[in-house]
Amino acid sequence: MPTNMNDSKITEFIKIGDWQPLQSVYSSHINGDTLVGLMKDKEAISNVTRYSKTGNEVQNRQKDNDGELLIKYPQYITENINGDICTSDYIKQAMVVMNKPGKHRFSSRGQGVDFRPKGICTDVLGHILVYDFKISIFNLVLLEIRQYNIDFYICVLLVVAYP
Repeated sequence: MPTNMNDSKITEFIKIGDWQPLQSVYSSHINGDTLVGLMKDKEAISNVTRYSKTGNEVQNRQKDNDGELLIKYPQYITENINGDICTSDYIKQAMVVMNKPGKHRFSSRGQGVDFRPKGICTDVLGHILVYDFKISIFNLVLLEIRQYNIDFYICVLLVVAYP
């Protein structure tokens, strides 16, 4: 084992081709997969790509169910307890959620007219917490209700007060 950085070797783990990595990366505690936010500047497209723990690409989804770009800039990424990929998209001004195979589940634009999602995380119950940078509040997606083949989500605001 090398004792200093000059003696260490770098091993390429993930091949991203002509994509550029963003600062968004997440390591799944569920199965060891790695989720990486990627973009192509010239084509102005972005995605979240899932790689297995061996570095093989498992999923790469760029468009939603209607053929529209699903994500414009996946700034932060997390994974729900059921394997949903949750990302905060600062440019699209939305929280975007895809199921594990990459199908678009839902998007939320928060409670305000100028939603600016930043940090995003989930808890052990599967609730999604996303921070709105513009107005300094947290949005908490508390409950998913399925009725008549339609998903409903209850969103609660948690206000952050500054002294």
